[in-house]
Amino acid sequence: MKLTNVGPVETFLPSGSPDIWSYEVDLRDARGTPVPRTSEWMRAISERPTNVTLNVSLPLAAGASLTKTVILDKLFDLRRPGHYTVRLSFDSFACGHSGTRVTSNLTNFTVGAPLNQPSGSKSGISVTASASRTQLPIGWAVPLDIVVQNKSTRPLRWAVDDPPNTAPDEFLTGAEVFGPAGEMRQAPREPDPNWSFSRFRDTASTLEIPLGKSAEQTVLLGDVFDVSKPGNYRAKVSLVDPLSNRLIDSNTVAFEIEDQASSSSLPKQPPFIVTLRSAYFLPPDPGNVLICMSNISDHDIPLDNSALKDFTSVEAPDGTAAAMNETALKDWKPENLKRAPAASVQSNTWDFAVKPRKALCGGLKVGVIYDLSRPGAYRVRIDRYDEPDAMMGQKLGELPLVHSNWLTIFEPYPASSGNK
Repeated sequence: MKLTNVGPVETFLPSGSPDIWSYEVDLRDARGTPVPRTSEWMRAISERPTNVTLNVSLPLAAGASLTKTVILDKLFDLRRPGHYTVRLSFDSFACGHSGTRVTSNLTNFTVGAPLNQPSGSKSGISVTASASRTQLPIGWAVPLDIVVQNKSTRPLRWAVDDPPNTAPDEFLTGAEVFGPAGEMRQAPREPDPNWSFSRFRDTASTLEIPLGKSAEQTVLLGDVFDVSKPGNYRAKVSLVDPLSNRLIDSNTVAFEIEDQASSSSLPKQPPFIVTLRSAYFLPPDPGNVLICMSNISDHDIPLDNSALKDFTSVEAPDGTAAAMNETALKDWKPENLKRAPAASVQSNTWDFAVKPRKALCGGLKVGVIYDLSRPGAYRVRIDRYDEPDAMMGQKLGELPLVHSNWLTIFEPYPASSGNK
């Protein structure tokens, strides 16, 4: 949904994860009958915040626009194929004025009946899953990398979950996890008491997938599916093909959770992952990237979000390495960084204890470092040192690097995008 302030003064919109509370979604089937809400959404509504104040709202300047993505089948029961209509309305507030009811246009859409189909040449996408860590200690989350290749004749968008300061899990990914006996794994525990604020996600961001290119995200298994017991597991990802409306299955990935006795003999591995996604900083800029370090271990770990320790790789639209800006190139001394003692280049978050399944996030302006003057799709990746495991006296260059996913950004940003 695209929100545009057509008035002469600044207005205020709901902000934050629970902003869908303030929107009235009127979704009806072909007969005009309101579609029932899902049980998840009904529970979230019953626990919704009762007061929304302007100091937690998002200002929108006169003439400015903001686009939000809402996953309708998480809010409404859309399991039945057919034609549907949807309309949204909400109250907006301008400083010094009472609220005004705003109603959107009526939008029509169709839900087809998906059928299982392996990835093939006639589909618009292919899906590949991989696990960089195939043996993990009991109690750790399992990183799963998902790559979607655009094989269609038009650019595509991939809706992904966007939880604030929370490690990315299986929600919205299409992932399935099977246990040692081939059974589908269930949720590992009862819902969080603060579930409506921390676990139910009503908005999502989108990854742009240009023609012939791919998009990548890294998620953690173990929140939606229970992998807390020792044993061998398998996982796969199934996504709906936007051309045929059929399910496209990825390859199957195998991993093992070791018991306490066996875990001690495993090679040491970084207790966190690094993920990138488009940032929502204002004013909008496609070169703004959000970097999140997520704790995948079973214990608190200190993390640092200082960008001074990052190795940033940027691929230009023609596939070559993008050039650094003159100022950034002058200041960039990678050999000096490698020789620096671990934890010597500090930010104000160093030694900040990040709990399991939580994340420490910070922003990066890619355009400050690299020349993004050519229009087109750029790919960005961040490498960070495994400082939480650093021994006394170790230098940064002696530590393993943790690689993020590749994120595609656009200069200038596509006008049709759902992120800006």
